[in-house]
Amino acid sequence: SRHLKTAILRKLNQKEEALNLASDSLEIDPFNFGILYEIYLLGDAQALSKMKERFRGNIHNYMEVALDYAWAGMYSEAISLLELGISDQETLYPMALYYLSWFFYRSGKSDEALKTVLKAEKCSPDHCFPNQVESVPALKLAIRINPEGAKAPYYLGNFWYNARQYREALECFERSAQIDNTFPTVFRNLALAYFNKFDLQEKALH
Repeated sequence: SRHLKTAILRKLNQKEEALNLASDSLEIDPFNFGILYEIYLLGDAQALSKMKERFRGNIHNYMEVALDYAWAGMYSEAISLLELGISDQETLYPMALYYLSWFFYRSGKSDEALKTVLKAEKCSPDHCFPNQVESVPALKLAIRINPEGAKAPYYLGNFWYNARQYREALECFERSAQIDNTFPTVFRNLALAYFNKFDLQEKALH
């Protein structure tokens, strides 16, 4: 709430009040990442280096704060922050790009959204297991604007399986496998889903 209020004060050009609130907020929580980014946006360049130091290069920290901005409708801030985090990564994390694409699309930049989804599809799927509820609309959008992509339905299938939505998971895994039959992990997941969650009659139908 303090992060949101600081952002609103900044947008209202009430800089002094925003900075005072930000300073008080850091006294309460020195690891309030959103506040540190707000201080940077308010004109303090040193706050950016402090934020990066405390983020420790973890893309998930960038994603969390970017999602806070997105849910407040502040897509330009969400985009700039997430692009900053992505630029610091040696290995691109697919979900960061899917979120970035979602932010682009919501801000009216559909061409950038598609370009970003195509980039996400080329990322290594290793160690990528979406578990945030926001991954659902982001991945559904990726599937809609890039129906030939195999990775977005695979990731969404992982989310649904973990959420015990097994029918939805199965449909996503099957879609992914039909698009790209060279990715072995999706077939492993399909086998597990069939064996563990569906009876013999249902398996025979597939």
